[in-house]
Amino acid sequence: MLGALFIFLVGALRCPRWLRLTSLVYQLYRIGWQAIPIVMLITFLIGAIYSILPDPRRPLGATAVLHARTTIAVRSVTTADTTAS
Repeated sequence: MLGALFIFLVGALRCPRWLRLTSLVYQLYRIGWQAIPIVMLITFLIGAIYSILPDPRRPLGATAVLHARTTIAVRSVTTADTTAS
């Protein structure tokens, strides 16, 4: 695929008559301008799904309690070690 594109581009640079300008403009119109509605729809759907997902920075359920207890235990151990020295 890339090899064919490269060969076409080299041929178009060598002999610009191969390049049909109206066909090129039509294809750019179809690829660019007519793709906007589907791109907008996909962007909206991804945003809707992303807004439904929970916030990853806020843990849910028992993991929040376990995380808080382990943090307190680590802090109390490090505090005890520094006071004992």
